[in-house]
Amino acid sequence: MSDQQNTASDLIYQLEDKPPFLQAIIGAVTHLLAIFVPMVTPALIVGTALQLSSETNAYLVSMAMIASGVGTWLQVNRYGMVGSGLLSIQSVNFSFV
Repeated sequence: MSDQQNTASDLIYQLEDKPPFLQAIIGAVTHLLAIFVPMVTPALIVGTALQLSSETNAYLVSMAMIASGVGTWLQVNRYGMVGSGLLSIQSVNFSFV
């Protein structure tokens, strides 16, 4: 293997670079919105299929979000053998729907 660097790269930022604050905030909000939809939609589909009341359906969505937050917190922060220490979002999945 050689230690040649590819000088014709299309990367905007290298490994240790930090984007400007506004650009980082926009990227973070984009990721949060991308996480939010697949987290809420399965709970809404199941609640509608079971013909739950709107209050119960809202409760189901809230519990899906809380469970996702707790699962993500446990995954990001290592507690003994629990958690990977990496940012990996734990959320509900469309597989069971």
